[in-house]
Amino acid sequence: MTLLPDRPQRLSATALSLGLLAVIAVGFVLKAAQGVVIPLLIAWFLSYLLAPPVNFLVRRLRLPAFLAVACVVLLLLLVRRSLRGRYEHPEPPVPHDVVLFRTALVVCLLLGPAFVVGIRPAERALTALQTQTMERQP
Repeated sequence: MTLLPDRPQRLSATALSLGLLAVIAVGFVLKAAQGVVIPLLIAWFLSYLLAPPVNFLVRRLRLPAFLAVACVVLLLLLVRRSLRGRYEHPEPPVPHDVVLFRTALVVCLLLGPAFVVGIRPAERALTALQTQTMERQP
């Protein structure tokens, strides 16, 4: 029996850079294709959500599949129509919230690779602060 070689404990800079570039590239592709991706995701979610009632109509009531799908979609549209106007639209985000979100996103993107590699910035900062405090004490 052959043993697998030990995995390296730390990622190389090349692997980390390629991983980060891949994440950024996927983000740009999804942003560019959001006009196609978002409707497909909504369709997938609805099909996943409506599969149990359709299966019930097909298996228990012996309806043809196209008729079961049509009934469930029609029922969904009727429920949606009856809810029209009964909910309030949320207020648009305050610009301060947008700035805070973008700042948090940038911080996460900058600190994320440090956690993957194993550097813990908070521990280092606390250690440095403790040593500074101990040096000041007489």
